[in-house]
Amino acid sequence: MIKHYNDYVQEMVNLMVESGFGEYGRTARKRWYEAFGRYLSEAGLVYSDENVSKWLEEVVKPANTRQQYHVTARYMEQLREFIRTGEIRIENLLLVKPDHDKLPPEIRGTLDEYLASREPDYSPESMRLAKLHTANFLLRLCAEGMMRMEMLSYEILAAVFRSRWNVTPEQRSVILSHGRQLLGFLHEKHGFRRGFSILLEDSVFQYAYVPGLSDDAVMTELLRLSREHSVCTTEEMYLMIARFADGYSDRGYSYTMIKRVTHTLRCLYVFLDMHGLDYSSC
Repeated sequence: MIKHYNDYVQEMVNLMVESGFGEYGRTARKRWYEAFGRYLSEAGLVYSDENVSKWLEEVVKPANTRQQYHVTARYMEQLREFIRTGEIRIENLLLVKPDHDKLPPEIRGTLDEYLASREPDYSPESMRLAKLHTANFLLRLCAEGMMRMEMLSYEILAAVFRSRWNVTPEQRSVILSHGRQLLGFLHEKHGFRRGFSILLEDSVFQYAYVPGLSDDAVMTELLRLSREHSVCTTEEMYLMIARFADGYSDRGYSYTMIKRVTHTLRCLYVFLDMHGLDYSSC
């Protein structure tokens, strides 16, 4: 029976290879399956649900973290399915449902539309990473209360930006980059606010976002000035930024100076748009 058990283990590993399952996942499962096989051999036991449970409780649980215990139990449940049916659905090999599949259907549809627009220019690996990171970004928006794309707001984006990410700074930067690309697509194709993607730039957020300003007396005064001394809308202002930069260039200003001016105007644009203000002369 031990030999038969080991055959099942090898067949399952082969299935994971054929299905394109990652090397880490294959190696981790095989290591625990072989550990259980040794347990059976040393104890003179045969494979059974009862012996699996006994091994998990008496051997695995006392010597490992709670998380590792639950992961190993999940591994053994997957092997049990394979031994009993001769097959296993590849999605059952995943310990956690992919972020893409966790999204509400409507939001998942928006993501799929965005990914389809990228397909002509992306390699299969780039598509995989775009799907992974953009879905992660959208899940963070959902966690802040966005149940439909139409609910997206500056407030939700700011809450995500300021939240605890529990990833490395490099990973956070990659996820935000993919998020900005998605938001740029939504602006071009569906009329979402242009400033959504700009706000999520680290160099912009720290200047454009002012916590609690909506409840401040200053905001009341800004709204008054915007109404009484409006020069143009924020969108009109944004479209003039490039012309403004060209004017600086024509007058011989340095690239560094032009970059600083452009950055300042982009921050101002997002601030004004976020609060529903026009560009005013005051």
